[in-house]
Amino acid sequence: MVEARARVRAQRDPAVVALRVAFTAKGVAFVLATPAVAAAVDRHSGIPDLGALVIHLAGGVVFSVAVLGAVAFWAHPSAKARQRARWHAGIALLVGISMVSLWVLAALESDQRADHYLVQGADRPIVDGYLLLYVGGLLVALAEIARICLRYARIAGDSWLRIGLYSTALGAMIYSVNFINRAAGIIFVRLGLDPLRWELVVVLGLAVGMPLIIGGLTVPAWGPHLSAARSWIRDWRIHRSLYAIWFPLYQLIPAIALHAPGTSYGDLNYRLCRRTVEIWDGMLLLRAYRDSRVAEYAARQAAAAGLPTDEQRVIVEAAGFKAALHAKQRGRMPPQREVEPDTSRRGDDIISEARWLARVARAYQASPIVAAAVALADSLVDETIPDSPTGAG
Repeated sequence: MVEARARVRAQRDPAVVALRVAFTAKGVAFVLATPAVAAAVDRHSGIPDLGALVIHLAGGVVFSVAVLGAVAFWAHPSAKARQRARWHAGIALLVGISMVSLWVLAALESDQRADHYLVQGADRPIVDGYLLLYVGGLLVALAEIARICLRYARIAGDSWLRIGLYSTALGAMIYSVNFINRAAGIIFVRLGLDPLRWELVVVLGLAVGMPLIIGGLTVPAWGPHLSAARSWIRDWRIHRSLYAIWFPLYQLIPAIALHAPGTSYGDLNYRLCRRTVEIWDGMLLLRAYRDSRVAEYAARQAAAAGLPTDEQRVIVEAAGFKAALHAKQRGRMPPQREVEPDTSRRGDDIISEARWLARVARAYQASPIVAAAVALADSLVDETIPDSPTGAG
């Protein structure tokens, strides 16, 4: 019930509503931008260039004012955001009414349908006025979107929101190239040039700018799911790598396990926590079998190999643990036990501890220093472990 109410509140969030309006309007514009669809609308309505008008109103005016509304609710308190949204909506309404008026006047002058309304009508003063009003309004809106997004991206606490704001700002700037090119068409026509020769600029601006805007506006919603998926994969890999040291512990000391191997229990986070705790418990029970000479030898060899200090600790822990396992398997207590074995946990939480143990597991399996230290420990009784060099871990 609580989750259902939360979903309902989310659906009523003004920013979410504004985004729905923006995406719906842009979707309508994209559909109508298909030449066959626009031609069909004009043909069935009996009104030439009606499709072009709807594209400009829905995909330009409505889309931009809705995006401004969404950004306002992200950047400002609710009361201030509503005030700004009403202000933007009022301006958009005036622009829309003016565009419709100019479009009607242009339609009264000519009943011929244009495949490229703004480009082919760039030599007509009324269409030029319509174009400048449309382009000018959108350029102002896109500049405002970019300004607000850049301003608040610098102080956004949530990383995905920050990414979204920067993406939206960049997309708005790139998308603006479309409308600058459209306005330049007025000059090109009067210079005897064909504006359609630069139509690739519009295509690129739309193809690059619009995905950045849409992605930026929506990434705060789906971005955290990517983070969660990445964390799950990371934890799954850690859980898998810990098996290398957990299973031999379990074979020697089955009591450490709350669940038998192969049992399906809990979610991944629970299983990772259980495995980490069980490894620490097993290591504590092996304290009596840890040989101080193994730790000393591994420490010398790791230092001689030039390994970082933290990696040296990993090597020493893996060598001491593996030698202790072998000693317990043989039922042999080491002649020189560690006075105070270093069994302190490495990390501030269970995940960081698991990461550290995963490094120990990799050294346990693959480090030549660990293998050499354990081999020497297995061959010794009371004699001192020699200081022979080995490869880096």
